Amino acid sequence: MILFLRHVLRRGDLLIIEEPESHLHPASQVKFAQAIALMINQGAKVIITTHSDYFLNQLNNLIKLHTLATARDEQPSNSPSIDPHSVEAYLVNPGPDGSNIEHLTVDPSSGISDAEFAEVADWLYNESAAIARDLNDAKS
Repeated sequence: MILFLRHVLRRGDLLIIEEPESHLHPASQVKFAQAIALMINQGAKVIITTHSDYFLNQLNNLIKLHTLATARDEQPSNSPSIDPHSVEAYLVNPGPDGSNIEHLTVDPSSGISDAEFAEVADWLYNESAAIARDLNDAKS
């Protein structure tokens, strides 16, 4: 991927990456999101599908960094950031007649909603808490 990005990708090219987080440690996912931001800032057009809250949260941080620089009347630095006005986001959910596609708002102050990930995290936390409670009850 790095060789492709360095030697093949040019300004204005369209890069489509399905699940860029696949098989990457969370820290590497964050770095890859930063690299994608740099590509976007150098003129590449990028379409991404992701199921990673790490990846999405890093993209959101990069959107917020751009907004912060703008609020301070600074030019976004050479460090990665993403102009929120250059981002489109969609949520795809299964429906009875195929997939439903929902356009998501990209908020300059918070980025792209991660509500879908938060619902799953809440469900897992509640399940874990219930199991821990049941284990404690079983030991008594």
